[in-house]
Amino acid sequence: MVMVDQQPLATTDLGLETVGEVFSHLARANRLVVHFLIDGQTPNLEQLPALRQARIDGHTLFIETADPRQMAKNVLKEAHDELAGADAAKDAAAEQLRRNNFSSGMEKLATCLAAWQRAEQAIVGSAKLLNINLDAVLTEAALPPNWLTVFAENLRQLGLAVQARDAVALTDLLAYETTQTTSHWQDIVAAMLAMV
Repeated sequence: MVMVDQQPLATTDLGLETVGEVFSHLARANRLVVHFLIDGQTPNLEQLPALRQARIDGHTLFIETADPRQMAKNVLKEAHDELAGADAAKDAAAEQLRRNNFSSGMEKLATCLAAWQRAEQAIVGSAKLLNINLDAVLTEAALPPNWLTVFAENLRQLGLAVQARDAVALTDLLAYETTQTTSHWQDIVAAMLAMV
């Protein structure tokens, strides 16, 4: 028996004989498997290639799926909401560093960096999930194709300044080099949402 989203799947009528064929059928229906049990147990995903070959007769499969586009939209909206506070945290970090409050500045910087990194993960993950070209997303957001490289370099510079505990360099990076980072991420998220 195969249950998909609490409904029985007519595997015999569909000619589905293996776990892999069931997964392929769901993928063609634009469903992404998000949870899977076989005979009440979570399978070892390291053995997924062999599991895909396993015959379904004699087993009970419970499968939960999701719409990949809706998943991407949810993740992107969460990233967009989190970005709303990133600039305030970045500015507060720079201010704390100017006042020689290094630990407080690092706290604020961590909030900002977390929002930027989650935005990047949401964009890259959604693009991969939906097979969307990142260059097309950057073009839609009116950003140059090398913007992700520039962002990575800014992160590297911030990391070096943090390691060196160089408050002056950090303040300069926050005040001058990353002034539009949050708005760029917001533009990219908006462009990606429009493409989803």
